Amino acid sequence: MNLIFLYGPPAVGKLTVAKELSKLTGYKIFHNHLVRDLVESLFDVKTEKGIKIVQQLRVDLLVEAAKSDIPGVIFTFAYAYSVDNHFVEKILKYIKENGGSLYLVQLYCDKKELLKRVTFKERKKFAKICEPKTLSAILKQYDLFTPYPDKEHLRINNTNITPQEAAKRIFIYYKLRH
Repeated sequence: MNLIFLYGPPAVGKLTVAKELSKLTGYKIFHNHLVRDLVESLFDVKTEKGIKIVQQLRVDLLVEAAKSDIPGVIFTFAYAYSVDNHFVEKILKYIKENGGSLYLVQLYCDKKELLKRVTFKERKKFAKICEPKTLSAILKQYDLFTPYPDKEHLRINNTNITPQEAAKRIFIYYKLRH
């Protein structure tokens, strides 16, 4: 299985780009908020226990996908430099152990653009951050712009390009097929 690990700060357009990339590849989308929202129905996802459950479910689902006949998955994630390294390493390890390939893609854009995008109404379908003030606080608390270290990846500044163009760049860079 090919795993496209599509990461970047909240409101950068990960899910929107994932949908366009899915059209090009036929890969399934694993939107990280699906698990987070599920766990939040029972536990506080901001506690150590809630975070542990969310991470374990994500890993378990990706491992099972890698063991199956699913050709590819696009996983969206808001990676915080150093804070999330252990989680990403765990995913890398399990995907590799199950014969999969991992493709890292970082989306980023200007902070001013993020603060505009965070208010888009589509974000309210999930328990996403929808307030510029909240996003600003998160951007101060976590390093969401430093790329994941020591692994090949594609970085795309999508401030001024369409989601279709970003998806096309990923498709071409990694020589993906449908």
